[in-house]
Amino acid sequence: MWLGPGGELKASWKSLDSESGISKTEFCVGTVSNGCQVKSMTKITNNETELTCNYCDLRHQETYYITIRVQNGAGLFTLATTDEVKVDFTPPSVGKVLPATDVTSCVTNCTLVSNVTFFQDEESGVKLCSYAIRNSTNVIGDFVNNGLKTTIAATGLSLVAGERYHTVVRCENNVGLVTERSSTTPVLVDDTPPTKVSQIS
Repeated sequence: MWLGPGGELKASWKSLDSESGISKTEFCVGTVSNGCQVKSMTKITNNETELTCNYCDLRHQETYYITIRVQNGAGLFTLATTDEVKVDFTPPSVGKVLPATDVTSCVTNCTLVSNVTFFQDEESGVKLCSYAIRNSTNVIGDFVNNGLKTTIAATGLSLVAGERYHTVVRCENNVGLVTERSSTTPVLVDDTPPTKVSQIS
């Protein structure tokens, strides 16, 4: 499991002792299973079945575990530890967005192709990338899911002659952090032939 900024370290459990009953419940937080390096064993109410560590100082790229220790009336105890929880506080890295061409004559039912040089997230991984087309002032339409493909083909576009268009790429990692990149150069729409040709002799 991964946590991002604002994420909370949580645990839930069930405990039962039908003979002498539960006399004490404690928890601690560590960076290894059954460890208490971050927060030492702390007593909580015996009927507690879940908790959130509100005062845990979580650090980027660190791994955490919550351990619960339940003791019965005879002084015997049982330990239970959560699965590992890893922390990712940084968004994905996204390379350049390179258009396949810098000029097109198409204005109706057009396709703009671009390539992303790379995207990666060394911690939680890249979940997906999406794209949209932007003119000089606005994004045209919604972002379209492009999965984990590095080639983008925006199809069915209606373009305006004389306008310049960028491809905008937005990549999200598995804790919801996003990085956005716009193509390095725009694509110019030119649908008119030259208006003047010098005299050929």
